[in-house]
Amino acid sequence: MRVLTLIAMATALGTTLGVARAHAQGAPEELKSLKPHEVVEQVLTFRDRLALTQEQTAKLNELHLTIRDEKHQYAHSGGKPHVTRHQAMITRGQAYADAMALLTPDQRQQAVTLLTTLPETAKIPSGLKSGKPHEVVARILQQRAELGFTEAQVQDLEALHIMVRDEKHRYSHDGSKPHKTKHQQMITRERAFADAMAVLSAEQRLRVVEFFANAS
Repeated sequence: MRVLTLIAMATALGTTLGVARAHAQGAPEELKSLKPHEVVEQVLTFRDRLALTQEQTAKLNELHLTIRDEKHQYAHSGGKPHVTRHQAMITRGQAYADAMALLTPDQRQQAVTLLTTLPETAKIPSGLKSGKPHEVVARILQQRAELGFTEAQVQDLEALHIMVRDEKHRYSHDGSKPHKTKHQQMITRERAFADAMAVLSAEQRLRVVEFFANAS
């Protein structure tokens, strides 16, 4: 699925990519270390704060998977000898604009504010790169006293921990015969970390990264 398909996704929500790109003026400088699909993933981490609808969340999830799973494609000219050219893949700027196109103007403005607080906290620190996804949330929860988590933050993180820990395997089936069964992507360690960080304040996120940067 190429960029044209992504444009169709945005149009289905009544928003044009042209408007969003004009508004966004490209991905913020703070997101330059992220891969294109990770930009969309970061928008998804703020689903609650942005008050995303179920439809918006579904479209962003589809966009994230489309970009993440994009395959390298090549074009061949008809001359002799044949000339093979690598076709351009979705860029970070396109991923950002396509994600912004799925939001309302008010949501876009809030998303920009939230996303520009993430440059130091978007990547999972080395101390959390081992273990299962739910254990990432559990280890962050263990620092509740030192980081001064509010009661609401603790409740949100505990709910996230249980949701990730108890996630069920899911499968999708296409309509072909014989039927093909595909295992759907489960929550990754990186996604669990991003969702946990979205619960915290900017200062708390920086302290989490600092604490786990050298932790074993």
